Amino acid sequence: MSVISKRLADELAEKKMRDAYLSAQTRTKITNQIRAIRSQRGWSQGEFAKILGKPQSNVSRLENREYGSFTLNTLFELASAFDVGLVVEFAPYESFLLHTRDLSIENLQVSRFSRRALDVLTRDYPTSVEQGMSGAVAAAQNAATFSQQIPVLPSAPNWDAQHEICGLAAAERTARDDRSSLKEPPAEAPLAPSENFFALPSHQAISPLESS
Repeated sequence: MSVISKRLADELAEKKMRDAYLSAQTRTKITNQIRAIRSQRGWSQGEFAKILGKPQSNVSRLENREYGSFTLNTLFELASAFDVGLVVEFAPYESFLLHTRDLSIENLQVSRFSRRALDVLTRDYPTSVEQGMSGAVAAAQNAATFSQQIPVLPSAPNWDAQHEICGLAAAERTARDDRSSLKEPPAEAPLAPSENFFALPSHQAISPLESS
């Protein structure tokens, strides 16, 4: 299955379209993920608002892509409430398409911090493995990717290195399974589809979780 259609690829050749799609798809992913993680935690909008110390109307706006202009402070507050990490970075456009192609609830949910999950990162691995993985590739090959496919190195140093990385993947899967022993409740409603970008959102900004 392709990542995007040929029609979309042709449309993205236009700079104006690229900018519009980037804005719409990023906003859609953020708002959908807020709702997905909140539902994963089993919180209603009212309960989440109490955790944030804000009115429920703020949570409702944060989960509506039509309002979406998020400051870093807003994202930091949300990451703290969910007890998760946050990655904000520029990337090649094709990488952006890969990272926003799957907006399903399962793909957007994120586990809470776990000290045990860090153990896999403290282990020593051969230098050949480290050399074969650039910073960008290492970041992309996160736990979710490891659980779904065998990592492919850009330079593929040797089979031993590949086996070492597969071992790392298995260890990470074990850690994730241990954290997921409790079944999370389902999301409240279906999330927006990946390529629903034609109805572009407005640019009304939300200040950092301001009280109404």
